[in-house]
Amino acid sequence: MHRFFYDGVLEKSFLIDQKQQVHQMSRILGLQKGDEIILLEKNNKAEEILCKVSAISGKKVEGVCLDRRKNNAEPSRNVFLILSLPKSKQKYEDILQHAVELGVTHICPIRSERSLAKYPETSARIEKILSEAVEQSERSIIPVIQPLASLVQNISEVSGRCLIADSYNKEGVLLSEVIRSISLDTHIAICIGPEGGFSEKEVALAIEAGAVSVSLGKRVLRTETAAWFSLSYMS
Repeated sequence: MHRFFYDGVLEKSFLIDQKQQVHQMSRILGLQKGDEIILLEKNNKAEEILCKVSAISGKKVEGVCLDRRKNNAEPSRNVFLILSLPKSKQKYEDILQHAVELGVTHICPIRSERSLAKYPETSARIEKILSEAVEQSERSIIPVIQPLASLVQNISEVSGRCLIADSYNKEGVLLSEVIRSISLDTHIAICIGPEGGFSEKEVALAIEAGAVSVSLGKRVLRTETAAWFSLSYMS
């Protein structure tokens, strides 16, 4: 069933007249009168509204709300991705897209010793990537992108367990083992370094700030692979 974000509060009926969204619904997806869809309010709640289209044209889509229900695709805890900016903005966007699909709730971009990138600012493009990933993965809440901050600052602000992927710790405790020891209602964060990983100094500062060093295994992973691998265990 097709899913769309709705600008406003849904009660008994809905009206969509935003040009791009109407085009998608009427022309690209070919929705017709009587079709059922899911609408999502931008209220940071794990719920969705089942609706039925009553009229559709090239200018607007109208319908009625049938049922408001819980969304079961949202994670049971907050999942933070503390991500050192990769060299490529395209890679950054790809990481964000798949991180949403894997259940991340907060994205915390940082610069590190080996990261030269100067972005991001949360642009309309990034917001579109996030919202489309939420719709595709049948979630209901768009993840929060935190302002650019330091590694230590982000670790100190996490109200839960914080882990740091340590490329120098290949023989150390595995991420999967640590995750199994954390209760499902405990918020959790993973720190992922840039190309080349975090420096030994950064890892030491992270541990001093309260993070736990974990190994992602004996292989060297790309930044994006490390992020997706880690998130697949966490949510």
